Amino acid sequence: MESNWINVKDRLPEIKKGYHAVSVIVAEYDHCYPGYTVHSCIYGKYIKNSLFPKLEGMGFMTMYSGCKSEWGPCSDEVTHWMYMPDPPEYNGNK
Repeated sequence: MESNWINVKDRLPEIKKGYHAVSVIVAEYDHCYPGYTVHSCIYGKYIKNSLFPKLEGMGFMTMYSGCKSEWGPCSDEVTHWMYMPDPPEYNGNK
C-alpha cells in the first residue's frame, strides 16, 4: 500500500469491487484554527440517515456518536489522504 499523502485534487481513493467504502487516513484543514487534524475515516457512498438526510454522492465520512451513531461528512476540508498502512504482524504476547 502507498504511504504518501495524496492531494484530493490529484485523485480520490479507489474502492475494491464488491465493497462500498475504503478506510483511509485524512488530513483535514481547519480554516478557523488554522491547522490540520489527521485521523482515520472512510471514503464511500453517502448513506442517507437521520443526521444527514440530504447527502448524496461519494465522500470522506467520519462517525458521529451520540444517542445514535451514524456516518456523516468530515467536519473540515479534506485536502489530503492516504491508504491505511498494513498492520504489524501478530506474534502472540511478545
